[in-house]
Amino acid sequence: MRQAFRTRLTRQTRFSASVWRRRMVFWCGAVAVGFAAVIFSIGSDYANQLFQGMLEYSPYLPFLVTPLGLALIVFITGRFFPGSQGSGIPQSIAAIALSSHDERKKVLSLRIASGKIILTLSALLVGASVGREGPTVQIGSAIMYSLSRFASFSWLVLPLMASSFIAYAVSRRICPKPLYKTMAEGFIARIKEQSDCNPRIEQHHQNETK
Repeated sequence: MRQAFRTRLTRQTRFSASVWRRRMVFWCGAVAVGFAAVIFSIGSDYANQLFQGMLEYSPYLPFLVTPLGLALIVFITGRFFPGSQGSGIPQSIAAIALSSHDERKKVLSLRIASGKIILTLSALLVGASVGREGPTVQIGSAIMYSLSRFASFSWLVLPLMASSFIAYAVSRRICPKPLYKTMAEGFIARIKEQSDCNPRIEQHHQNETK
């Protein structure tokens, strides 16, 4: 009896429109996050090459370009992209503790993702020492969170899914094979870091659903 009920429930779920909608959103999000990670990584390499070219032209140019460029980036960040400050991973984790969707959108939105890409590439272009792994996590989380409105996902698991997609996209398609293991281990560590928040996540989710 119980087995028959499970079989019937599985068949109903398999052909459910809501289930397929969630799957489509999930995989479209995977493609979008992977594509954004690849483009961001290529842009970072190109920005570094342009800065190296500037150094070859004149080793004294960074003394002028770097401070002025960073000052301009700080102004643009505060004026047009508030919420895009920081390395990216802490912002994704901190979004869990926020109490409303409006507050979460201040750190996880397509505007923030766009600003993160533009500002990080600009910082690399003027010679700043900026990593791209942390920003990539926030970009991926912002994309997945923005897509969550099209399906009944719990937004709290989306940063973890995004981190998995980013690990695959960046490690397999961009990094040389000798660096794949190191990069994968780094992203697994980030996922575990976010997973440590599970008790708080569950409590926060229960409070929201009441």
